Amino acid sequence: MMQFESSYTVRGVKLRMFRGGQGEPALFLHGAAGLSHWTPFFETMSHGFDFIAIEHPGYGKSDAPEWISSMGELAAFYLDVIEGLGVDRVHLIGSSLGGWLASEIAVRNSTLLRSLTLLGPAGLRRDDIPVPDMLSWTPQEVTRKAYFDQSIVERILSMEMTHEQKQMLAKNRASTARLGGGPTGFFNPVLEGQLNALMTPSLVLWGDTDLICPTPYAEVWSKALPRSRKVILPQCGHLPHFEQPEETARQIQGFLTQL
Repeated sequence: MMQFESSYTVRGVKLRMFRGGQGEPALFLHGAAGLSHWTPFFETMSHGFDFIAIEHPGYGKSDAPEWISSMGELAAFYLDVIEGLGVDRVHLIGSSLGGWLASEIAVRNSTLLRSLTLLGPAGLRRDDIPVPDMLSWTPQEVTRKAYFDQSIVERILSMEMTHEQKQMLAKNRASTARLGGGPTGFFNPVLEGQLNALMTPSLVLWGDTDLICPTPYAEVWSKALPRSRKVILPQCGHLPHFEQPEETARQIQGFLTQL
């Protein structure tokens, strides 16, 4: 499937964008690690969908405006991003930090969405389910804890990073710290109540060995969303779209085609 990398400017902010495929539009929101390339998951999803992945402001090759410094501000910005795409509602898919962002977008204006898919999202918090402080970990520790399959970890860590990649990593970590750097950290105390009123069809998908956004939160999210389906992938960590791209895409496509 042909795919294109391009730039997309919204409110004076230049964003890096990947787009490929045909069909109903599906917008992917990445997590704290950023958006590196057109992945096997993107490729599979582009067979049947107009698949769009945008690099958030402050990440990678996208601009970093100072006036976007919280998840609320980023979500408000993305409402303009979606409207600017000129499509008739999107299937919104978010991973980790991007899942939190997707839910913040949904509760602000669900009329822009056909569906909501959350892959191990951050954003909710329960006292009985501790959440680790990811920002206290080294990049190597984050990588090790993100995957069930440690052979993937060894392959990633064995690759020498370029100077540009190291700069992007530092930029992404700084942006993540800023977005989650409020008094509550990676958590919005009012979000769960807002989700209770969301009537958008939703898929909550989690790896069974998620050490970053712990797997028990799958039940918290699925109960918070009135029209949700929950899927737990076995032998999978925090990044199902990287660790099990084909199965993750199959689960999402199956959900979306039944709507």
